[in-house]
Amino acid sequence: MIVAILVAVLVAPFFIDWSSHKTVFEREASRLLGHPVRVRGDADAQILPIPSFTFTDIEVGQANNAPIMSAAGVKVRVELIPLLQSEIEVIDMELDRPQMNVRIDRDGNSNWILDDAQPMIGDAFAVKLGPVTIREGGIYFANEAQNVSVRLSDIDATVRAQSLLGPWKAEGRASEETGAFSFKIGTGKLEDGIVRVKTALEPDDLPFNASFDGKLAFRDEDGTTIFPRYEGIVNLAEIEAVEHGGEDQAQRTRKPDGWTLEGAYKLSRE
Repeated sequence: MIVAILVAVLVAPFFIDWSSHKTVFEREASRLLGHPVRVRGDADAQILPIPSFTFTDIEVGQANNAPIMSAAGVKVRVELIPLLQSEIEVIDMELDRPQMNVRIDRDGNSNWILDDAQPMIGDAFAVKLGPVTIREGGIYFANEAQNVSVRLSDIDATVRAQSLLGPWKAEGRASEETGAFSFKIGTGKLEDGIVRVKTALEPDDLPFNASFDGKLAFRDEDGTTIFPRYEGIVNLAEIEAVEHGGEDQAQRTRKPDGWTLEGAYKLSRE
């Protein structure tokens, strides 16, 4: 989410002193996201030889509440000529310690979803993303209605996208209460509020991997905006460590005669 916000904001006039005009970034980012955005640290821009933008200590959310998102630092480098044509080609981006806080209250309302929210990104912006490096990220999800919470930490990942509407690709590692795992995520293009998402997870300390293939919907069939719903097919498969060339390191692959389990899933706020 914060990747899309920062990239979209770059279409604003950039020949300004960002150090003394942080309010420009805060205003545009707040408008696009629908939540207040504050840059508590420094802001800097360099146009030549390569346009680059750096922000530190960013918070998203109401000032008197815990941030729904934060980042210790963000650095973006973009191509100059496309930027002059209102197109954005991101050479690379670095996110330092981004944190996301997602909560669902007992009435099923999320701290991220707004009743009057408008689409943040449209086809009007031609955007290409180079590698986006995420370091030491974290996500906290809590559903008060179901008394369920999940905390992901130590997220290190690389993200790429052909446009802000997709397709997206992400690959990296993360940790949660039961241990560390690697992940791969691939999406199609967001169309009519629906996007196909494939996810592969491989826990370090468990003898199986999991893959999910389904559709993530942000709108109902009648076009009404809804809380995100993800449903499709899940597959679990037994894996084993296979040594190559006598090396100490072994590669984990699907066991030829191992067990598999396949079924349907639906993830929603209900």
